[in-house]
Order: sequence, then structure tokens, then C-alpha cells
Amino acid sequence: MKKNKVISDWLDKYNDPEIDKKVKIKLEEITKGRSNQIIDEVYNKYTTKYMGYDDVPSKELFLFEIKNNPDFSEKWGLTIEERELSLEERYELMKKLDNWVSVHYKEPKTMEYMDKHNIPTKLITMTYNDKTIESYE
Repeated sequence: MKKNKVISDWLDKYNDPEIDKKVKIKLEEITKGRSNQIIDEVYNKYTTKYMGYDDVPSKELFLFEIKNNPDFSEKWGLTIEERELSLEERYELMKKLDNWVSVHYKEPKTMEYMDKHNIPTKLITMTYNDKTIESYE
């Protein structure tokens, strides 16, 4: 994930974990919001082909085809790739999250530990008009 230098410098200067947490949450909301806007935009273009028909394919079906059918994905200019994160990748993400130093030595860093602390398990990469958005779930 690309780091916002202005925000991270300010957070480093003030070292306030509550502000840090709020900023991370807000940035995640913005990223997910933008991803949803892109999906809606492309899906709306797709559904114009079905104007006047009663059986317009659902957004879920559209997304399934985007994720699983390269020709369909290429036709609509949108790719969505999802993959599971490895233990090492999850560990690196965990180190960036709140209170990592204070909990670092308390428990072994297993998948169960990371699940308990809601460390993301999946990387989602969306590409549209040569722009890429990455998010975690």
C-alpha cells in the first residue's frame, strides 16, 4: 500500500495512536468507496446493453465474470484479482498496525493469533483505466 508522506510525517511528529487509527480507518473507507464507485460505473455501462429487458444480469454475476473470465474482464476494462496473504505478508501488515510493539512478544504470531486480531487475510487488486487500487480484507 502506498504511504501518504504528509500524513505519515504528521503522525510521526505527534505520535498519537488514536489519530493514527482514525486516519487509517478513513483511508480504508476512501479506498473501498472508490473501488465501489468504479464497480458501479462499469456495471452501469454493462447494464445499458440490457435496457428494455427484464432479465438484467446481477452485479454479483457481473463481478463473478470479471474475476473469472479474462476475455470478459478485458472487454469491460476492469480486472479484479484476489489472493490469500501468506503468514509472512500478514505478519508484515500486523507490524504496521496499532500497538504492535506492545503485543509483539505476548503471543506467538500464528494464523490463529492474526485471525483473532483481525489482520487481513486477502489482498484485492483492482485495475481500471490503467490505475490500480489495492485493498485488504
